[in-house]
Parts: sequence; structure tokens; C-alpha cells
Amino acid sequence: MKTVFCIILLVGSTISLKAQWVAQTSKTTNSLLGIAYPSKTVGYSCGLNGTILKTVNGGYSWQITKSTIQTALYATVFANTDTGIAVGDNGMVVLTENTGLDWAISPTNLSKAWRFCK
Repeated sequence: MKTVFCIILLVGSTISLKAQWVAQTSKTTNSLLGIAYPSKTVGYSCGLNGTILKTVNGGYSWQITKSTIQTALYATVFANTDTGIAVGDNGMVVLTENTGLDWAISPTNLSKAWRFCK
């Protein structure tokens, strides 16, 4: 099982901030390669074998989303908490418009892997 790390910001009564890394269980053995947070609490991570994970509580827990993709996904980006894409090997682009409940393959004419999407 792979581990997801996230930063949790702790705000005290003063104006100082502390960032702290906390290990989280990801519920997958696949390597995770990309992460995006469209809001403070909602985040998505993607990785090998089409793995796409979602958190709704700022990274404290993660759920595997429904994906039929079997190729590596390297990066994900979201316009808002509902709509986003993940990109990967062989020009693969997958799209969600319903908060990650379903992912559809978007056809492209690309044959190279996407590595970065920002």
C-alpha cells in the first residue's frame, strides 16, 4: 500500500503558521505521480495503472475513484471541485465532470506521454 503525504496547516491564536507532513494510507499499491487540490478539502491524486484517488477532508482519508483506465496517469488539474482532467501515457486524457464519480477517455491524436499539466 502506498502512502500519500499532505501538508496540514495548524493556525494558533497568533499569526504564525506551522506546516507539518502527516503520512496517510492511500488504499492502493500503485505509485502516485500527480496531485491537485481544487479546494481546501477536496483533492485528487493520480498514478500508475490508471489509479485516481479522491479526498474530501483535506487529505486525512482517500478513496479510489471509478476508473477503467489501465495506463499511467502523471498529472491532474481541476477547474473546480467538479471538473478536471488527468493525463498520462500515449496521449491519454481522462475527464470528469461529476466530482470524480466517473472518468471518460477524451480522444486525442497524441502518441507521446503527458508529463506535466500546469
